Amino acid sequence: MKNIKWYKVGGILTAALLCATVLNADTFSVGNVGSWNVGSGQVNGKFQVQTIDDFAGLGALELGLRAQQRRIGPIDPVGDDYFVNAGPDIGASNPNMAWWNFDWSALGAAAAGIDHLWLTISTPDASSGPFDLITDRQDSSNMGYAGWFPSFDMNKATTYHFELTAEEDVVGIGAVVSNATEMDVVVTPEPSEMAMVTVLFGAVLVFVRRRKLAA
Repeated sequence: MKNIKWYKVGGILTAALLCATVLNADTFSVGNVGSWNVGSGQVNGKFQVQTIDDFAGLGALELGLRAQQRRIGPIDPVGDDYFVNAGPDIGASNPNMAWWNFDWSALGAAAAGIDHLWLTISTPDASSGPFDLITDRQDSSNMGYAGWFPSFDMNKATTYHFELTAEEDVVGIGAVVSNATEMDVVVTPEPSEMAMVTVLFGAVLVFVRRRKLAA
């Protein structure tokens, strides 16, 4: 799922390059990125982190993705799933902002030299991107901002799949090397809505039971 991918686009890959791919260390973890310097009040942690010791000969590369509650902080993931509330950011000055933000990071010696940093966003029935974030390698944003996902509905319960991919055109061999990290953001009804559903369901059960007793 989070592995280096080689795409042949012309020419012949050398045996040495293939060996380098096999020996290249590629590790995954959940936790901090190397540094997180985005805005005031932001804290590090709980990222889906993919680390490559030597990306396309450019040096080390670290890719990170996470979701957080807007203006509050990071969310504990379950595997690579982040569960967030539907609806707006309560108390925000902009009512178009969703309850949750998505954050990305690309660090390391290779980060400044890669050709592209692609972000794609998809749901079971729609997709958006890819967006090239090469000039904005670390940031926090919100789906409420125009352009990320034209059909975005902050009140809709669905799953958004995010994939952050670093890509480098390897000069001289006609190949592209890429590596990605990914996450799913699972949007669920707000707790108040869930409580209302539970109350209504309980009321229906009581009504049915009383009718049975009366009969």
